[in-house]
Amino acid sequence: VIRAWQLPVAGSYDGQEGCPRAGKLDGHCDSIWWLELHPQLPFLASASADGKVGLWSTEVDTMARGVSSMQAFYTLRPPGRADPDTLDVPSSFCWVPADATRLFAGYVSSRISLFDIRHGTQIVDMKPESRSSAGTAAVTSCCCSSLSLLTVTGHTDGCARLIDLSSGRFVGNISEHSDAVTSVALDPCRAHDLVTGCHDGLVRCFDLRMGRCWQQLRLHQPKYDEAVHCVQQTSRLLASAGADGNVSIMLRSR
Repeated sequence: VIRAWQLPVAGSYDGQEGCPRAGKLDGHCDSIWWLELHPQLPFLASASADGKVGLWSTEVDTMARGVSSMQAFYTLRPPGRADPDTLDVPSSFCWVPADATRLFAGYVSSRISLFDIRHGTQIVDMKPESRSSAGTAAVTSCCCSSLSLLTVTGHTDGCARLIDLSSGRFVGNISEHSDAVTSVALDPCRAHDLVTGCHDGLVRCFDLRMGRCWQQLRLHQPKYDEAVHCVQQTSRLLASAGADGNVSIMLRSR
């Protein structure tokens, strides 16, 4: 179940009462991995272990009903599997800022898909070659540039891959990681500035124009073979969260 909450007005919250609930979104039947609001339209997307990428309305009238149902969902069969009862599991997704009707999704099978939510169709279906001995490169995270049709995906085989959505092709491969790439983030103002998080404990900053890493930061300590779980960036700030239970926020040096 997805729960929505009403955030208090800045300066009015006394800390004594919890945030009031704004409603529940009920439609998945297994763990929910990923949530993201549409940047322009009143929609929320979700990815779940039940194999569904779900779409939900966040209109005020819809949320006021208390419990809302899924408006639409997308499911895919695993590549090479004919079993009709088996679904590929989405692990992450992101909206495409350059086209409000497109939703980009990555799967545990390493499949990468692009959906047209207006027509309810899948328009891109790709799968990279893995450099892992296991032969898989599950997608862990993805992000889209707000300035172009460039998309970046992070994978368990230690690679971050660059995709040009206009051609539907892989255009680059960043393999300077010694463990799973758990998170990727493009600067919203500079499309060439990429940050990655990795289970080797390092946050890496890349200049895609030069194709090189210009900074490595060890911001988190490993725990149970995991380290960096999430990275985000703006033109001035870099934030990361790790398995050590810490959230790091720092000013950018470039």
